[in-house]
Amino acid sequence: MTFLNVLLSMCLGAFVGKYIAMLTYYLPQILLEGCDKGREPRDIFKWFFQKPFCWSCKKPLPRAGGVPILGYFSLKGECPHCKFSIRRMFILELLVAFIFGTLTLFSSFTPTLIFVLIVTCLLICCFITDLEYSLLPDQLTLALVWVGLLGSLLPVYLSPQEAIIGAVGGYGIFWIINEIYRFFRQRDGMFPGDFKLNAGIGACIGFKMLLPVLVIALLLLIVITMIKILSSKESNEGSFLHKEVCYGCYLSVVAVTTLFLMFFGAFNP
Repeated sequence: MTFLNVLLSMCLGAFVGKYIAMLTYYLPQILLEGCDKGREPRDIFKWFFQKPFCWSCKKPLPRAGGVPILGYFSLKGECPHCKFSIRRMFILELLVAFIFGTLTLFSSFTPTLIFVLIVTCLLICCFITDLEYSLLPDQLTLALVWVGLLGSLLPVYLSPQEAIIGAVGGYGIFWIINEIYRFFRQRDGMFPGDFKLNAGIGACIGFKMLLPVLVIALLLLIVITMIKILSSKESNEGSFLHKEVCYGCYLSVVAVTTLFLMFFGAFNP
């Protein structure tokens, strides 16, 4: 029975990974279109109900191409029309299938498991959009807040009080830091998406666990930035200090790791 549960969970994870790939590919583009000269943004949900098609040339693909993981091999990793690589979707399908299968292996289908899977998927989406477009869409960050608040009503490891304090505290910390930065520099140091992502993470793991997550994510950011500076061949290493930093990426990675540790009982909030 356990093997069957894991297999079904991995199949579900592969399909979820497929739609995560589609969501993170189209959502930022649609949002950017809506900001371009007042154009009305397209409806993202229509992409999920169409027949398999190439993201690049928009030509229809064989039906086998719509099957997660197996579709990658049936198409030999690329669109038969324009040779556009579908490796991105394949990697996400494998990753999410592995996460779903691993968590199901050590737990039955409980509200806590479902909660952790949903939060993990949203954080993966936030990581990708922030990494590729420096965007943290409200459709993802606010969904994370609501999942955390509503999930706390179920028998998970957070109470509603802890989730609310985590959401308010998470948003408030970044808001205060940004206000202090703006007072001295006369400009924003963070964007509203960072506030909402932090609020969502706080709602999902609680305020007590949020503080270590922020510190570890900051240390990880500093270490990786220093590695980039030392390995850069550019003569002006100071240019790194003036570039936008995708802090949401580091925050998402550390938050997912913390979420898994909480799920496996390594520590409690």
